[in-house]
Parts: sequence; C-alpha cells; structure tokens
Amino acid sequence: MAHCLEVHKGECKMKTLFFAVPLEIKLSSKKKFIMNLNNYRNAHWNELAKAKKLFNEMIEGFNLNDGTDGFPFENPVRFQYKYYPKTGRSYDRMNVLSVVDKFSCDALIKAGILIDDDYRRVLTPEFLHCKIDKENPRIEITVKECV
Repeated sequence: MAHCLEVHKGECKMKTLFFAVPLEIKLSSKKKFIMNLNNYRNAHWNELAKAKKLFNEMIEGFNLNDGTDGFPFENPVRFQYKYYPKTGRSYDRMNVLSVVDKFSCDALIKAGILIDDDYRRVLTPEFLHCKIDKENPRIEITVKECV
C-alpha cells in the first residue's frame, strides 16, 4: 500500500498574502490567453512566453514584496484559490487551477516571496468554486504561511 506524505500537519496562520488575477491575459488588442490547461497545451511557445511575462509583470505591479513584510516565506505555505466564473457553464477545475497555480508560484518566486515551489514548501492547494461574477470574473488567491 502506498503512503502519501503531506509534510506539514500544523495550522496555516502566520503571514498571509492576498491578490486576485483575471481569468484571461490580454496579449494584444485582438488576442487573449485564457488561463486554462487546454489553451496552455495548444498555444504557441511564443504566446505562452508572452502570457507568462505579462502575468509576472501583473504580480510585480501589485507590489506584494516591498521589503517590509518579512518575505520570502520561511515556512511551508498553502494556496487557496477562489474561482469566480463569468458564467454558470461547467468546467474542469484542474484545467483552470493547474495553469493559475503554475503561473502564480513562478511569479511569486521571481518576486522574492517564495523561495521555491517544491512539495516541501508549497502544500496541497485548496480550490473553491464561488458565485458567478459577470462583471469581474477572477481567481482570488490567498497564500498562508504554515507553522
């Protein structure tokens, strides 16, 4: 029988970081990158690079790490993703979560907020489906340090 190890069993309640990201990234006046695995898999490498660069710039623009909050996180963290869709259409949550999680972790490493995104530092994420928001579809991301 296989055993899985969740490295951290304590509570996540120290430093908390919150930000929200859109469900799509505008690449040009005519083109957008929708944040899901199907688009990620099918997009041209140049389009992916541009989407990731724009996502990183968006995260940097939030000024999450101004040097006063004690980042990078020293202890493991847990991400919580709250998904506010534009419509009531059904979706595969991992198609959305996998790309948003990858882009977010990489951007937070680049911003100096996370040291790494390996399994010892980033614990199993929580994904919540929230109400429809036609005006502002988004994913709200909360990162909590665990002790």
